[in-house]
Amino acid sequence: MNIENTQAQMRKVKNAELLSYRWEESTSGPPRKYYHLTEKGTRFLNELANTWNELVEAVELTRKINK
Repeated sequence: MNIENTQAQMRKVKNAELLSYRWEESTSGPPRKYYHLTEKGTRFLNELANTWNELVEAVELTRKINK
């Protein structure tokens, strides 16, 4: 993935209000953009983590049954 693709994906996530950012001046170059999760982004991340954990449990159960 190149920087343009990464920036495009970050914009999509920001536009979905899952991320926010702030600019900070740098003493050694151009200003830097720092991202952080919004409250909505944190809820979404937690939902993804729960879904992932449920999937892992289902796969583990299926593997145990098929042994």
